[in-house]
Amino acid sequence: MKNITVQGVDNKLIWHKFVDKSCEHILLYRFNPNYVMEWWQTSVRLKNGIVLNDILVSDMTFDARIDLAMLEKILENTVYYLSIYQFKKDISPRLTMNLPQEQRHSILQQNGLEHIIEINHDITTVYSFKDDHLEQIRKDPEIADHIIP
Repeated sequence: MKNITVQGVDNKLIWHKFVDKSCEHILLYRFNPNYVMEWWQTSVRLKNGIVLNDILVSDMTFDARIDLAMLEKILENTVYYLSIYQFKKDISPRLTMNLPQEQRHSILQQNGLEHIIEINHDITTVYSFKDDHLEQIRKDPEIADHIIP
């Protein structure tokens, strides 16, 4: 898996230039919908059906399987940290991210992983098994000045 790292690229460019629209199956890894360490009121439905209504939560992190439309909505907001895993096929409900680090990319590739986009505040790294995807990003005139060598 090769990568390219850029600095100072906004979420709009990430959506238009980095997200591969042919990979419709998205996994957000350790998604935290509220990056500011504060409490907010929400309701949470647990797996066993229990609904925790109107509770205060803080630092809620989870993995989420979403589609491209939902990813676009998320990227329309200010997002400082986000790990986007793009798959070319449906993500198995049995697939877990609790994989041995040295085998993670290989196992995920066998399950259809094509790209990973890591947004870390002002730095974004795109990892890909497809060289042409990275080359397209590298050659884009809107991106060229942002590439970190």
